[in-house]
Amino acid sequence: MMAIVFSGFLFVLGSYAVVEAFPSAPSFASDPAPYTTAAERFIPPLAHVLKALFITSVAASFIVANTQTSRVIYHGAREGVWPQRLAEVHPRFRTPWLASLAFVLPSLALAFVGARVWDIGTASGFLATVGTLGLVLMYGLTNLGLVVLWFRERGHGRSRSPVTWLVVPMVGIA
Repeated sequence: MMAIVFSGFLFVLGSYAVVEAFPSAPSFASDPAPYTTAAERFIPPLAHVLKALFITSVAASFIVANTQTSRVIYHGAREGVWPQRLAEVHPRFRTPWLASLAFVLPSLALAFVGARVWDIGTASGFLATVGTLGLVLMYGLTNLGLVVLWFRERGHGRSRSPVTWLVVPMVGIA
C-alpha cells in the first residue's frame, strides 16, 4: 500500500509540474524536451531529481506494458492466433519467456538507442510516445486476433457471438 501511495504521490507531483510548466497543450507539444523543461521550471534546485522521477515513471510504465503485452502474446499463441512457440513456458520458472522476449527485446533495443541519441528528458518523452504506439498496436492486433479466431471457430463448427467476436473488435480496430 505504501508503494501505491508513494507512486501516486510521484505521479501527482510530476503531473502538477507539467501543468504548471505548460499552460497549454501546444506549448507542451512544441517543446523538444518537455519533461526536462517542466522539471527546471517547477523546482530548479530539484530538476535532476524530477527528471529522474520522470524517467523512472517511463521505465515503470514499460515494465507494466511489457508484462501485459507478453501475456497477451502468450495467450494469443495458446489460442493459435500467433505462432505456437510463443506459448511455451520456461521449464523452471513457468513464465511465458518467449512471449516476453518477443516484446521486451525490441523495447530494450529502442531504449538503448534512445538513451544513446538523446538526453534523459528527450529520451523519456520519445520512449513514452513509442510505448504508447506499441500499446495501440497491441490492442489493434488483439482485436484482429479475435476476428481471426471467430472465423477459425466458425470453420470448426463452433459458434460465437458475432457481435462480441466480430463487430466489437472491428469497432476497436477502427
